[in-house]
Amino acid sequence: MRLAALLLITLAGIARAQAPDVQLAPSRLVECLTPPAALRGQPEYPTALDKRGEGGRVLVEMVFTGVDRRPEVNVLENQGDESLAQAVKAHVTAFRMPCAEAADLPVRLRQNYIFKPGSPVLWTTPTDEAAASRARVLKCMAANDGSKHPDYPAWARRVGAQGRVLAKLRFSGPDLPPEVALHASSRAVQRLAEDAVQPWAAKLRLPCIEGAAIETFVQFVFRVEDAPAFGFRDATFFSFLRRAKNLDRPGAVFDTATMACPFDLTLIYRQPYYPNQVGERDAAQASRRPLLEWLSTLVLDLGQAQQDSVAGDTVTFTVPCLKIDFNPKEKTS
Repeated sequence: MRLAALLLITLAGIARAQAPDVQLAPSRLVECLTPPAALRGQPEYPTALDKRGEGGRVLVEMVFTGVDRRPEVNVLENQGDESLAQAVKAHVTAFRMPCAEAADLPVRLRQNYIFKPGSPVLWTTPTDEAAASRARVLKCMAANDGSKHPDYPAWARRVGAQGRVLAKLRFSGPDLPPEVALHASSRAVQRLAEDAVQPWAAKLRLPCIEGAAIETFVQFVFRVEDAPAFGFRDATFFSFLRRAKNLDRPGAVFDTATMACPFDLTLIYRQPYYPNQVGERDAAQASRRPLLEWLSTLVLDLGQAQQDSVAGDTVTFTVPCLKIDFNPKEKTS
């Protein structure tokens, strides 16, 4: 789903607008879970089961009732020996929720752990059980003056200024304007953000919000009608990687043959401001999780106008069966 309030307008000033389409931001509670993902380690695979070639899957619910309290752990599904569930429970009791506010509590996260003999334990990214209800609340978002979108400033129409403004909004009460963070690269689109998006976003309200604050992304696309289209066009997995400038992050070694390849991914590009949001178009596979998390960190090597063309835009591509190894090689003397 595109994050857009798409504004199409002619140089003569005739405007057509599409109502804003907003997307819930990834859960800040999932993002602040400690220890950080890279330091969490993994559940201990029971040696006897591993040697016997016995695996399984464990789905747990973690209920956090305080910032410094260990979670209550409920096993929702256990497809395997009871010792697998006990290993997962022992592992996640070290987790904490330091950023939770009183209105967030209790925080309920779900996570899958997959045990395959002879392999490291795999797991999915935790999911926030409150996300679905927060997404429904966003449907009542509206400007308090009844307007449907920002105005396209006359100066911008006159000079043909166009591009995307990526906004992150945080609503904390039904009668309060959102906290607004705007992101643009070129001087012209930065001015569009200041002159058009900022004052309009200040009019937005979320009258049906209750309890915890809600964060969302909105993409504003300012485009002069009949101008060449911009954004991702016919991008492939390889063309996306070729434009990335930080491929050689430690650990960038993957074999997609272990991930039920080929498979399709949808990526919402938010770098360098926020992690990219990457999702699977078919059934989720835990084995793909390291690849998806790596893709979320990739930053494209773009000029300012190009950055404003794709900020917040969505690209879908097919990941083929291949081995990826971008780890920097040690120099030999």
